[in-house]
Amino acid sequence: MICSQSEREEGRGWVRRRKGLRMRDEETIQEGGDTAGFTETLESMKRDPRILAMREFPQHGSCNTYDHSVSVAEHAYLLAQLLHVQVDEQVLARGAMLHDFYLYNIQESGRSAWEHGTKHPEIALRNAEQFYELTERERDIIYSHMWPLTLTHIPHCRESVLISMADKYCALRERYLQGWYAMRYLKRRIVG
Repeated sequence: MICSQSEREEGRGWVRRRKGLRMRDEETIQEGGDTAGFTETLESMKRDPRILAMREFPQHGSCNTYDHSVSVAEHAYLLAQLLHVQVDEQVLARGAMLHDFYLYNIQESGRSAWEHGTKHPEIALRNAEQFYELTERERDIIYSHMWPLTLTHIPHCRESVLISMADKYCALRERYLQGWYAMRYLKRRIVG
């Protein structure tokens, strides 16, 4: 889907224009990959104390939630460029940084892996709504980033699909790195 349910209900959506894609409400999204909007938004989010607090929570064994979110943002943006998908770069950066804004240590939470996997998008959305004014697309990104594990939380915009894909890639990569670091550690201990 190209626009969210509320945008469809309000009669808004994407229309093709000569110099890019433009929302019917005149919100412009430029074609051509102007990185200024993405980079500025990402850097601003990275300096936010509430976002920096995510450094305290381990994620996928080899990193923390903050580093994982930065990696997801960068990979989602790269994926958009590689696939020539026009996105709202600010929404992409904010959504990526907030997609795992659940603010707890998974190991210490007492939740099973399944429970965490299926429930943390709702927790992250609730936390993000407490501290930030979110757009519909940002809500959709946070709520649907675990699809298809969360079967009913289907992505409704391009940014959500890209972040969901980047999240899966980064999680697999981080799990793989965990094994690689463990092997390197053992090799050093054994070989000397």
